[in-house]
Amino acid sequence: RHGGFADWRLPHREELRALADYAGHVPAIDRGRFPLCRPAFYWSCDAYAEDESRKWGIYFGYGCAICFRAGNRYPVRAVRGGLRPAFGDPGRYAFRDNGDGTVSDLVTGLMWKQEESPDANWEDALRFCASLELASHTDWRLPDLRELATLVDLGRSDGAWFHRRFFPGVKTAPLGFYWASTTHGESFGWGVNFQFGYDGYYAGKKHGRYPFRPVR
Repeated sequence: RHGGFADWRLPHREELRALADYAGHVPAIDRGRFPLCRPAFYWSCDAYAEDESRKWGIYFGYGCAICFRAGNRYPVRAVRGGLRPAFGDPGRYAFRDNGDGTVSDLVTGLMWKQEESPDANWEDALRFCASLELASHTDWRLPDLRELATLVDLGRSDGAWFHRRFFPGVKTAPLGFYWASTTHGESFGWGVNFQFGYDGYYAGKKHGRYPFRPVR
């Protein structure tokens, strides 16, 4: 119980990620609002679907999503409320195939290009998205890391770390890494790995050619 409220809970992975600041400092968080945050792993409530003994969380040294055994001791950050109660909850995903080459996420309000685009380096992926015209829309862009991570199916409901029903062409080989617009330093672009469900700047040197998924 804190501040007169009794409805505090452990956040979902993507709720916790919403606190991450990818400006490049350590810890990866707004230090004015969270001055005591450690550059450490913080627990979420979401289980790692391939091994229930592991739980997801965010490592605030960089802001990446990883998992550890639930018996380990790490910091926690409690949360309550939320504008969208379904946000980040693996049991409450809500996608709609619009029948025009796009898929809408009814929880986040984002619209995604459904089919795959040609692999590209980071800068070419930015340009491709900015010039895309699809379903009468021209405001497409490369998603940031927070947005892209909402496409990970943490429940593996389709037997994959992505929503196979809505995005059947997701490339999981050789790396399964998809570009985000978020950068790490001068040389790296962040991204999400849809082969294993995690993310990390280490996989994305900007000159590398990887898949990406436009969003609006």
